[in-house]
Amino acid sequence: MRFYLPLLVFLVACQQEPPVEPSPMPRLYFRGISMTDHNGLSLNEEDSTDWRVDDTWLEQELGLFPPPNSYSMCLHDGLIRVYPAFPNPVENVLGLYFVSKANLKWTFNLVDEQLVSRQLLVHTAVEGVNSIQLDVSSIVEKDTFRLYYEALDQGCVYRGHGDLLFQ
Repeated sequence: MRFYLPLLVFLVACQQEPPVEPSPMPRLYFRGISMTDHNGLSLNEEDSTDWRVDDTWLEQELGLFPPPNSYSMCLHDGLIRVYPAFPNPVENVLGLYFVSKANLKWTFNLVDEQLVSRQLLVHTAVEGVNSIQLDVSSIVEKDTFRLYYEALDQGCVYRGHGDLLFQ
């Protein structure tokens, strides 16, 4: 018995807690497509989480854009609006209208479901209605993608996204 007691003490003292694994990033699901025709007219009920300017993003989404220095989320004042992209389902060219204050720097980042950037566009807006077009003819996958966007304005950042179906 004498032999076992020191061995037991030794084994208990040598036990280590298993290393704590970092928790995996939450999986993002791209769904809820706001379908539109070639003129931007809705073909179904819009997804209430798409085409807003007050998104709260997860850490991996924030990593899609360079960190804005000293910018913070500001209350949406109604002077900025993003309309659903068109057509959706997407064909070769994707159009987007948005209303903006003057001189806001808008960045648009089209990503796949692994958050790999497929196309990036930076646009300085004029006051009022703006439009952009993305040539997406090089994307051949038939899948759901997401267009993230952010606008920077005098210490404020406005963020949003829209889901796009490529067929």
